[in-house]
Amino acid sequence: MTGNMVCITCRKSIGKNGYKIQCAGECGGWAHLACTSIKKEEIIQKKKLKWICPECEERDTASSRETSEEEEIPMKKMSSKIKKKGSTQSSVLTTEEMFKQLIGKVSDLEIAISFNGNMMEGIKKDLEEIKKENKNLKREHEKLKIEVQSLKNEMAILKNQAVANAVTADFQTRRNNVIMIGLSKTAEVVKVLNKLDINIKDEEIKTRQISSKGHMKPILVTFPSESVRNEVLLKRKAKGLLNSENMELDGDRRNIYINEDLPKITRDLFRKASELKNIGYMYVWVKEGKVLCRKSEFSRIIQVLHEGLIDLLKDN
Repeated sequence: MTGNMVCITCRKSIGKNGYKIQCAGECGGWAHLACTSIKKEEIIQKKKLKWICPECEERDTASSRETSEEEEIPMKKMSSKIKKKGSTQSSVLTTEEMFKQLIGKVSDLEIAISFNGNMMEGIKKDLEEIKKENKNLKREHEKLKIEVQSLKNEMAILKNQAVANAVTADFQTRRNNVIMIGLSKTAEVVKVLNKLDINIKDEEIKTRQISSKGHMKPILVTFPSESVRNEVLLKRKAKGLLNSENMELDGDRRNIYINEDLPKITRDLFRKASELKNIGYMYVWVKEGKVLCRKSEFSRIIQVLHEGLIDLLKDN
């Protein structure tokens, strides 16, 4: 039987006397000893040496691998379940941690809201205090405005009084005087006075020409008393318009004016007040050093104390 043996490794016939070895694997075939890695010394020393051919060894390895894989599948499934369980537990733990963090954030938010609420209350209180202070400041401001206006009014009154006093004092020195305009020489003064039925002599009056740019300079006439001066003014008014003809003076016909001797400030005020005639005032005149005006024959007489009053009359 051995004479017909074929080596399972090299597929050649195995001689009867040749060294050979049988596969301990599934095939049970024989192989030249030289076709294996076993030495004949190992066979001599070990009478029962177990050898497995490469094919059986490969089959055993594949079978072992399949068995291992079959055993690994349940292990993988179990591992997957364990992982899923661990993942679920991890997920649960993560949710708990997130919930704890959320609670912490809510707590922080509550603290922040409480802090902001307290801060807003503080701001509201501060605003209320500022409003109160503003109200107090406004009241003080209004009070100061009233006081300032009152002081301005008092100052204006004092100023007007001072001006009036100065004008009055100046006028007192002029109470016996008149200014005559339209006379060519001082000699004509007495002639005009006589025509007004004023019985006075030349030596009883003082005359002086006032510097002027006009051809006929105004003449300042000083009477012995205020009563004489007032009589002259009264009769001049009764006579109406005076001129060189009705006064029987030589030369060309010319108007003659007899006015009170006024301080410069009163003259300027009278000149300014005369503008009221342009807005409907019928009368503007001076009497005893006072500038007076009247809108119509039946309206009340207004004393013009200062230019501000003239502006008010113009506006009204």
